[in-house]
Amino acid sequence: KEPYWLTEKQMKRLILWRNQVVFKLKLKYKQTKYEENMIETSSKGVLRLTTTMVLLVGFFGLLGYAEETREQQVERLIKQLQDADSDVRSNAAMALREIGESAKNVQF
Repeated sequence: KEPYWLTEKQMKRLILWRNQVVFKLKLKYKQTKYEENMIETSSKGVLRLTTTMVLLVGFFGLLGYAEETREQQVERLIKQLQDADSDVRSNAAMALREIGESAKNVQF
């Protein structure tokens, strides 16, 4: 059998089609990489913003409690022992225990 030969016109169409397919594949690859990069950048931005907010809230919270006297801290913690949230009650109890232990170590 003789090999199948394409006409010049068919060969040009085949090359054009192949080039279009390659171009579309390259374009799709670039779009995918761009979208992955945008998602990664967006996630990093959200993480940075969340971290910054948590640190700022914690910092300003510490500033507010730093001005409390020991008596004010104890009163606030005793009120927190009545809170509906068990985590708040637990944290208040641990803080009161630490205050009590540090008071035992004070020498007059």
